[in-house]
Amino acid sequence: MPIRIAAAVAKQPFSYKNVRRSGNDAFSGIMFDILPNLFGFIGLNATDYTIYPSPDQSSGYLLPDGSWTGLIGEVVSGRADIAVSQVTASATRLGYVDQSVAFVDAPMGLLAHASTERPIETWAFLEPFSWQLWLALAMTAFGVALVMVIAGKLSPLGTFDMRAMRRLDVPSSPPKEYVVSNTSKSHLLDAWMTATGQTALPQGRSWSNRFIGLCYGLFSFVIVASYTAALAARLTVQQRHYTITSLQDLADSGMPFVANSNGATKTYLDKCERPLIRQLAPRAVYIDDDMQAVEMVRNGTMAAYMTQLTLLQYLVNQQPCDMAIVESGWGYGEQVFALQKGSNLTAPLNNAIRKLQQEGTVDKVTRDWIGQGVSCFGVDSTLQSQQLQLGSFAGLFYMLLIFCGLAFVMVGLEKAVIRIGHRCPRLRAQLARLDHWVSARGNKHFDFSNDTFGSVKNLGQHLPPAQTAVQGS
Repeated sequence: MPIRIAAAVAKQPFSYKNVRRSGNDAFSGIMFDILPNLFGFIGLNATDYTIYPSPDQSSGYLLPDGSWTGLIGEVVSGRADIAVSQVTASATRLGYVDQSVAFVDAPMGLLAHASTERPIETWAFLEPFSWQLWLALAMTAFGVALVMVIAGKLSPLGTFDMRAMRRLDVPSSPPKEYVVSNTSKSHLLDAWMTATGQTALPQGRSWSNRFIGLCYGLFSFVIVASYTAALAARLTVQQRHYTITSLQDLADSGMPFVANSNGATKTYLDKCERPLIRQLAPRAVYIDDDMQAVEMVRNGTMAAYMTQLTLLQYLVNQQPCDMAIVESGWGYGEQVFALQKGSNLTAPLNNAIRKLQQEGTVDKVTRDWIGQGVSCFGVDSTLQSQQLQLGSFAGLFYMLLIFCGLAFVMVGLEKAVIRIGHRCPRLRAQLARLDHWVSARGNKHFDFSNDTFGSVKNLGQHLPPAQTAVQGS
């Protein structure tokens, strides 16, 4: 005799019936993708079982007279050998039926409707970053400015671009000074402007300062790009407002909510001793049809929909993408198969489930069905904070700190170069000749006599390049 399988036919994505098909092929969903694999391990094929729709589409709960409703009632009465759908393991059911090992985790979840109107938020521009990250960025700007000032003081090249020129054929002629005024003369202002992308990197004659400025410019580029992307996401993708954001909000609202009438959700609300649940339970309205329950939440008749999280993860990705899971993970449960008490199929079925779990088949089938037909790509279906935290940029801060340290190493190298230039007249003479050649082309000048070097534009307009040498101011 074929194995009789009772199924709920209105429980997408777990089990439902396609009216255009007949026989076992008419049943679809997570459960009926798993069944052939399970029976294959047991040695059964499609002709060894027959599926029929349960008259009562709920999973089933115990009535005062000791009888059971729904799928559990079909198994207890002997009309079915196995019950297939959203059957949740429970101690009460275990006294009447065999329960297989769990194949899907099934904690509770809360689904709420999202309004398309978003209230005006005065400080919305601060939301992309956490307050700790904002504080760290402000301190970094001050810190970089301080490091640049210290490096400028320590460097033999100074901070600002001063130049002096003397005619070679008149050694006693007084030097003429030129000032390169391409700096704000404020490292702090440079740092703040660089952080907002409004100016070039902080200026300075010392290469240690330029190195710090270059690194801070890269740091600021990453920060500004991240802020821009996060702000755009918050102002466009998340243009939704939730009237209910948690179980506590639901309790405080005083509004009724809809709950799945299957045994797991109803039993949880009836028997849970948690004070918050005891406050909510009297306001629950029980419905079997999941899509009807979602529609009641959508039109404002009910504040939210409470049922198992796996089902909500499927519903939330259905058009028109205006629902969100606002809280989940409480009332932990497990989905199982229900079999007749003492069934000889229990042990083989448990072994088959364990093998499929080891292979990853159960997880793959579940993910494929829950994500099937997803049309809400780019919409965050679970309410959660999108703020960027300080830890997300820890590596960037470490990089800037390392480069600031390297800048002080550069200060030492600059001192060493200047000292070598003073102590090696021949090298200084060679550099002077090189300087004359470069001066005629790029107007770049080096001066070891007064510990300075830099560049001056258009100096050729004042003196012939061949008759110029560099001397400190």
